[in-house]
Amino acid sequence: APARPVHLGSPHIIRDGEVVALIAAGRPDTAIVSVPAEGRVKPPMIASDLAALRDFEWTEVRAGLTVLLAA
Repeated sequence: APARPVHLGSPHIIRDGEVVALIAAGRPDTAIVSVPAEGRVKPPMIASDLAALRDFEWTEVRAGLTVLLAA
C-alpha cells in the first residue's frame, strides 16, 4: 500500500474545461458558464502509476462521455 493518496483513473490527461466542452458538444441544450476561481486553483490530478492499473485498457474520456451522453 502506498503511503500517499492513490488516484484511480485512466492515463488520459484532460483539463476540466475540455471535459466541459465535450459534454456541452453532446448536449445542445446546454451552455458553458464560467466564473473566476475563488482562492487557489488545484493542479490537475494525475492518475497513480500502479502495476495493478496497467493490466487492462482504459476507455478514452471522449469515448466514455459519448456513451454516457447517449444514455
